[in-house]
Amino acid sequence: MRIVYFLIILAITIPAQGRKWTDLTGTYSVEAEFVNVVGDQVILRKKDGQQLKLLLSQLSKIDQDYVRAQAKGKLGKQSLTQAMQANSKLEFTQTPLRDVVASLQSVHNLPVYLDAPSLDEFGVSTDTPVTFKSNGQTLGQSLDVIGKPIKLTWLIEYDVVYITTLEKADSMLQARIYQLKDPMAAVRVQKHITRKIRPYSWEAVAGPAATAVHGKYLIVSQQRKTHEEISQLKQDLIPIAKPLLKTKASTFSKALEQRTALTFRDDPLRSVLKTLEEQTQKAGFPGKYRIDIKALDEIGLLDSTPVTVNVKGLPLRSYLGLVLDQLSLTFIQVGNDILVTTLEAAEDKLITTSYDISGIVLQPGTADNLISILTRIIAPDTWEEVGGAGSITFVAPAHLKISQVREVHEKIARLLNTLQTLK
Repeated sequence: MRIVYFLIILAITIPAQGRKWTDLTGTYSVEAEFVNVVGDQVILRKKDGQQLKLLLSQLSKIDQDYVRAQAKGKLGKQSLTQAMQANSKLEFTQTPLRDVVASLQSVHNLPVYLDAPSLDEFGVSTDTPVTFKSNGQTLGQSLDVIGKPIKLTWLIEYDVVYITTLEKADSMLQARIYQLKDPMAAVRVQKHITRKIRPYSWEAVAGPAATAVHGKYLIVSQQRKTHEEISQLKQDLIPIAKPLLKTKASTFSKALEQRTALTFRDDPLRSVLKTLEEQTQKAGFPGKYRIDIKALDEIGLLDSTPVTVNVKGLPLRSYLGLVLDQLSLTFIQVGNDILVTTLEAAEDKLITTSYDISGIVLQPGTADNLISILTRIIAPDTWEEVGGAGSITFVAPAHLKISQVREVHEKIARLLNTLQTLK
């Protein structure tokens, strides 16, 4: 009866609106706007406002791919975290890890990326067998249980659920802000966190993570799972719900927001970048992508190096980020072009920017504290005080002059913009 009902609905013809949807047989179609996907049902809205509920499996392959891309697009808009907090129904028996990821992508409509290069570096095969049956856990908790025996974790980065090693995750720490219920207890709270929660990971014992106090706020740079533990300290802390704010977008950044459905499977780097160039040009950025052949040659990397990103429905910035992350590369903008280069070469081309901190530094002498926060929370091993290339200087009356690579500037701008909004 459900199939018959589906076919009857699709047999109705209406004026063109939204997009054309077709069933698997290609016999029936309807013009409607995509609203949402819930479980195995796709919700559409016709021009007259009537909603249709159709089985995803009854739609054409093209429409199914479109729905999955749209679903991932919606997840990318701040609800991917919520999806990971929903109860899961997972069951795997000696299933290869890569197939577990494929199942999460297809069955749960989740954009999941397996960081195969990092796994390979630490001897974890994507063929590693996984046996797991969920028992009331959330999807995120389930992934934690699956990853624990093989020392893997996950985080939300590049608009995907990014599965990687614990070591790699330490290089991708996330800065979050918490409000102290009692600012006078800041030192006590800091000591409790750094001594009781993942104690080996903090800067005091040469770890990458750090805490810093700014007025009545505690800023913490840590892995996702550690932040979850810190958030449970409800007697002392109130997590700031909103994410770190995005900065004003350039023409290139705006073009990179365009969502598309790309798949790269062992494609040469040069052809992958050519595809991304074509897509960003269609989105309004006229520049070309160039490869710094000399810099890549110095680290033994070729422009024919294979790249694999098997996740659909992402913004172009996510595809670019995942491609560069996979090869430990970065990019800098040179005029109207994008130069893909090595991390080492980028340090020879630092960008100097002046940041207005008048809305943050409210008292004389507190600029030094803000500088300490930035250099300890954001890329702490890249500043000149510890032998890095980056520098930061206070310029009266209320500016910071910072020389850093592009990625670090982006993190600094987001953190400063967020602090501007806090009172």
